[in-house]
Amino acid sequence: MHAYHLFDNRDAITGGKWYIHYHASSSGLFDVKPPVIMKNRWMTYLLMIAVAIVGLQCTRDDESGEGEPNPTGNSSEKSITSFAFDGVTGVTTAIDQAAKTVTLIVPFGTDRQTLVPVIGISQYATISPASNVMQDFTNPVVYTVTAQNAGQQAYTVTVVMAGPTVSCLPSNIPLRDEQLEVVYDEDGRVYRVDYNANGEQFPGDRYIDFAIYHYTGGLVSRIDYDLAWVDEPDPDVDAYEIFDHSTPGKIVITLHDKDLDENWNIMQITHYYLTGDKVTSFATYVDDGPRIDSSVYTYNLAGNVERADKYDGTNTTSNGYQLFEYDNKINVFALTGISGHEMLFFFNEYNLSINNVTKSTLHYGSQVYETDYAYTYDSVDKPLTLSWSYDGTTSPAYPYVYPCE
Repeated sequence: MHAYHLFDNRDAITGGKWYIHYHASSSGLFDVKPPVIMKNRWMTYLLMIAVAIVGLQCTRDDESGEGEPNPTGNSSEKSITSFAFDGVTGVTTAIDQAAKTVTLIVPFGTDRQTLVPVIGISQYATISPASNVMQDFTNPVVYTVTAQNAGQQAYTVTVVMAGPTVSCLPSNIPLRDEQLEVVYDEDGRVYRVDYNANGEQFPGDRYIDFAIYHYTGGLVSRIDYDLAWVDEPDPDVDAYEIFDHSTPGKIVITLHDKDLDENWNIMQITHYYLTGDKVTSFATYVDDGPRIDSSVYTYNLAGNVERADKYDGTNTTSNGYQLFEYDNKINVFALTGISGHEMLFFFNEYNLSINNVTKSTLHYGSQVYETDYAYTYDSVDKPLTLSWSYDGTTSPAYPYVYPCE
């Protein structure tokens, strides 16, 4: 900023002397010019006008603030600096400027199809699609930021839904063929699961009567099973599984059972492989023999298994695959950790997925098998009943029971 001061030192004899002092305030210096004697009043006026014009120009140079057009027009900045959703709280946002990605975790139950993003970008830049415009974030969305100099940068925005939180765990969980009765320990962990046949239309053929869970260091370390087909006067442990969590990225479960002479033997060993906290594949072996079964799981952005590829025996090509569709409600299997299947600790569409499966389509060779699942829910999206349809037959609606409610 420059400043000019005009001092009047006129006297009656000379007819007037004008002194102009010039200040360079932006540098902190004070500079005094020699006095200029003006004998022509018109020249004085012209000089005053020139001073005013220069001062006005300096003022304009200092006023190119944020939100104003850049007079140079050459800004190359093209970044997303912030990302939020209008009216949605509890959102976690991570912007990776190196990878040019934005990842947001929204609370459970958020409708990702109707979110309105509020996006911060570089000064002088524009963005497409525009901020404050409703967008469907069920799948990743690409936003392009255009700099003032016309340079562009694309960002991939991914919205993931967090898992549910429920204060009341179910004591009864329906399955296609069974009704599970669950008892929890004082820490809220599964202690015992009883397997009971489901009604008359789907009576079921139980393999297990009950299972008892044991924990070490907060992790399941052993499950004891009473087998339904073993003829015995009193309930007894007829098989058990040992869990090994010692290898990062893998859980090894070894199944032991009794032979006819009441001797314990290793029946099979299953290796579950994890990426982060998700089981992405498993392989089952007979003792230390060849592989007899395996599957690879593919997850969608919501955290549900959308596809399971199955490999029989030692095959390296898939023998079949299964596709899954889901609701966006609370899956109680994921809350409890129960797989819903006898002697399978993890199961693809149940405790590996965040939400409830609504459709399962199995492709095996030339055959296709479809099962549809229907639920009713309470006011906080917990399932209350389950029914299913397969091959033209529909089951009754079996209830979930929440004893603390």
